[in-house]
Amino acid sequence: MSKTTYDKWEHLQQGQAQTKQSELK
Repeated sequence: MSKTTYDKWEHLQQGQAQTKQSELK
């Protein structure tokens, strides 16, 4: 997997994690 694709995927994962944290608050 290319680094660009990995960076985009990682960014999406972080976005989902932040969304879940916001829901918990």
